[in-house]
Amino acid sequence: MDEEAAAGGPPPAHTDDVEIGGYAFDFLFAAQDASTSSLCWAVSALDAHSDVLARVRAEVAALWSPDSGEPITAAEMRYTQAVAREGFRDPAAFDPDRFFSEERRENVACRRNFLAFGAGAHQCVGQRYALNHLVLFMALFESVVDFRRDRTEGCNDMVYIPTIAPKDDCAVYLKQRCARLPSF
Repeated sequence: MDEEAAAGGPPPAHTDDVEIGGYAFDFLFAAQDASTSSLCWAVSALDAHSDVLARVRAEVAALWSPDSGEPITAAEMRYTQAVAREGFRDPAAFDPDRFFSEERRENVACRRNFLAFGAGAHQCVGQRYALNHLVLFMALFESVVDFRRDRTEGCNDMVYIPTIAPKDDCAVYLKQRCARLPSF
């Protein structure tokens, strides 16, 4: 920037104070708010896709019950894991089935397109933790409570706060689904 200014040229692209400030916020809040943002978008996506919600609930119910007293694990929840990893060729389309199609194999063909956790030697050490956290949240959330969201026009529009979140903050109303809440 200093070299361009000394030469009388315009500042390099993407170097104004607002954009640099945005990068700093992204860096500072990425780890802290990424999980919160992911959980919020998971609730939003499940609310918007009742067929996916029903499949997540069916998968979890087949593997675990809140009344069992047993711990819940993410290892066998293949469909719920696919929901947590959703996005590829058409990121606006919510289609967890892309992970199970031998013809499409988008999770293999596009594995380098989705780098939320980086890749190679610099891959985020928290990737497995973050994905397990999201899968277990969805499993518990869908097993333990029913939720209702007041959907309004544009409620899923993105806002930057400094991570992305639904415009309506994804406020939901909860009602207990199981006879008793699990205690681990």
